[in-house]
Amino acid sequence: MRIMLSVYYFKILKYSAIFLSTTSASLLLFETYRTRKKLNSLLRTNVLECERKRADYIFINDPNLKEHLIEIYGEGDEFSQEPGLKKNGFEMPSFTKWWKNIKNNYALRLMHLAHTGTKFDRIRAIRLLSNMTYLQDWDYRYLAQQCDALTAVGLARSQICDFRWFLDPPFRHRTLEPRRLIHELRLLLIALGPHPCMQSFLNKMFHDFHEFGDS
Repeated sequence: MRIMLSVYYFKILKYSAIFLSTTSASLLLFETYRTRKKLNSLLRTNVLECERKRADYIFINDPNLKEHLIEIYGEGDEFSQEPGLKKNGFEMPSFTKWWKNIKNNYALRLMHLAHTGTKFDRIRAIRLLSNMTYLQDWDYRYLAQQCDALTAVGLARSQICDFRWFLDPPFRHRTLEPRRLIHELRLLLIALGPHPCMQSFLNKMFHDFHEFGDS
């Protein structure tokens, strides 16, 4: 009887040790994963990419690009193939070219209407532009370069708008000193125009600005 109880308790201890070991290892792996995830979120891995030279031009996949280049540079071997050719040598179907021309011309007409139309037409054009979801990356960047200030603000205030409408800000190596930065910020707020709220904010936050100077 005692031998059976001893064997029973030994099995309980054995299974308990296995369960505790497995649980401890799982908790250790989970804590390691969570700690690594937190460290990766704190450290930016793309810091070195800021020093790389960025592209000065955007890629335009225009089906009519060959005709434009021939008009500028003339006929040549480098333009013997259109940008729409596939790798296996087959030419892009005419329907695909037609669809690209249609969607590009439609987007350009909406952009022109957003610049020169009436208030109602501009609001409608901006709403249609923000609802476009079939454009490619180069389409968004090409149209974003043609946006004026009012069109950009209208797109930013739209409920459904792709972030690719807005170009990334240029990377600047120049950094301002704190005093110079405060001076530039004050000039920016003053340039917004006279307003009681703005004047109250400037008087409250920049009341001792004379201590910094323009340096």
